Amino acid sequence: MNSREEIEHYKQKIKEIAGRENIIPGIHNYCDRWCERCAFVSRCTVGISESETESPDLDMKNKEFWEHLSLVFQATYEMIAEEAQETGIDLNTETTEYVQPVQRKSAAGKLAEKYGFRLLPWLKANHDLFVQKIESLLPANEQQIVSFEDAIEVIRWYSLFIAVKIHRATLPALGFDNDEIDLYDKNGSAKIALIGVSRSLEAFALLYNQLPEQEDEILGFLADLSRIQKLLKKAFPQALDFKRPGFDD
Repeated sequence: MNSREEIEHYKQKIKEIAGRENIIPGIHNYCDRWCERCAFVSRCTVGISESETESPDLDMKNKEFWEHLSLVFQATYEMIAEEAQETGIDLNTETTEYVQPVQRKSAAGKLAEKYGFRLLPWLKANHDLFVQKIESLLPANEQQIVSFEDAIEVIRWYSLFIAVKIHRATLPALGFDNDEIDLYDKNGSAKIALIGVSRSLEAFALLYNQLPEQEDEILGFLADLSRIQKLLKKAFPQALDFKRPGFDD
């Protein structure tokens, strides 16, 4: 199959998935992308396409991965262009020069970045300690082991995710955007960031009781997360009222 055939195949696959009866439109826009733990993965176009579409392993050094990603981007662009044409929008029409809006990082965004980039080295540096803790719980405390390992997974998964979603929530509004739609999207992004913060707080609370030798470091991470949570709630007071498609229905 050549590149053109692969692009057309991917486009047809996405259209077929999107047309299925049980699909929840837009559910992937405000999720945490943790498909392995999602109860709605079988009702999500992204989740289904990733499970039903053959793709190389995620490896930044893998040429096949980048070639596949390029095909996905090309197919996506063509689908957008086709939909625009159907609605009478000409994407080739000349417009006034676009000026990239300047984004000044919010206090929550700056703190979330520092938190994430400080957390990842801490996880790596304490890998042996985590293994020793798991071994000390063997063989009688299987549930504690599961909880401990789960806490580490949760903290790792949301380490940089929180900052990314805050960045999206605080992007400047574009002049041609609908203000109501823009606010809707910002609240949705802020809510999933807050969910990531809440789950990370709970995970660190468990580690605090399990790793007394790391008390100071864990307290520091808990303090950062609490500050991020307060700053986000202040900046987006309506975020927690946002109804995420599927998840909050």
